[in-house]
Amino acid sequence: MPDYLSVKNQLFDRTIEKLIDKDSSIDIDDLRTFAFFKHELLVYRRLYHLWSLYLQAGRGELLKEDPTNDTKHSLRCYWTTHVKLSMSTSDRRLLSTSMTNEEKHVACESFVHQHLEKYKNKINYYQQQIDEKENNMTHYIDIIKQPIEIIVSKYGGRPI
Repeated sequence: MPDYLSVKNQLFDRTIEKLIDKDSSIDIDDLRTFAFFKHELLVYRRLYHLWSLYLQAGRGELLKEDPTNDTKHSLRCYWTTHVKLSMSTSDRRLLSTSMTNEEKHVACESFVHQHLEKYKNKINYYQQQIDEKENNMTHYIDIIKQPIEIIVSKYGGRPI
């Protein structure tokens, strides 16, 4: 659980308590769980976007604008240091020095695809959890959804 959503921090509780009646049967822990799912969805969407950029860079699909003649040029294929370090941390054999450049390229692309698939699965999982929570909180979700999204985007949108 991120700090801004924790019970100890009280930020989330104080913000939500301003929006709901004290006599309400709304369970703040259910709202905290909902906010956590929103937070995780945000994190994994950002990771998916980042690794999509890594894939584009590795394939040479990132475009660079040429200000002198209004054209765009594809940059050379480049696997970021982050991808290479992640691969070597994951399994030293993934980028063996005995591999050809083509083999390294294929290994990097495969590694990035694996991360994208993992993040896509996480995105789908958390979206499903959010949908289920919304279905269970139908009588008050309209009141509470936007404030929770604001809290998550403000405090959970920290750099990865």
